[in-house]
Amino acid sequence: MVAIGIIEDDDLLRRNIEEYMALQADYYIAFSMSNIDDIKDAIFPPDVILLDIHLKGHNSLYRIGYIKDFFPDCKIIVMTGEYKDEALLEAIKLGASSFINKPFSLKSLEKLIQHTLKNGNYLEPKVTNSLIEHLQSSSSLKNICERFNLTEKESDILKLMTQGETYVEIAHKCQMSLPNLNHQIRNICIKMDVDSKRKLMSLTQQFK
Repeated sequence: MVAIGIIEDDDLLRRNIEEYMALQADYYIAFSMSNIDDIKDAIFPPDVILLDIHLKGHNSLYRIGYIKDFFPDCKIIVMTGEYKDEALLEAIKLGASSFINKPFSLKSLEKLIQHTLKNGNYLEPKVTNSLIEHLQSSSSLKNICERFNLTEKESDILKLMTQGETYVEIAHKCQMSLPNLNHQIRNICIKMDVDSKRKLMSLTQQFK
């Protein structure tokens, strides 16, 4: 059984997720709340937490560390109604495992939960699209890799990403599993401090 924690201040959406998961044989609701601070009262530890990116008008990404203090082994899936590269890349750095854009079907949410649990982390290619686009505009990928002290493996992955290879193709060419690949991509984002388009563009301009 997979324990699901829900942190969402949209009452209707939260209830819909609760009801859907309750009908599935492999899941149960560990907790369901609208306020992150209430997790201190949770009785059952979750395997997966569904976290709304905006709770009562506040950015909840910077509370991921707080959540991880209570549940260090849980996977956090960020639910967002606004796709912004900066926010999603920041969420990766802070420990999010996956993302889903609102509105979404409950079936697609269930599939994402399964994928995340199976692979450890799941980062959709669009999450790193802006990173790839900016790197493609740079005249020297080698300089960028050296500048940010990327390992040989990380450099190979970054090169394949800029060439438009899929995650499956990259994993095959680099002889690694998809979970390992996602871990490597997370490290690249952290090393490059990719938290805004403006900052990344400034960094890449240095190598032109």
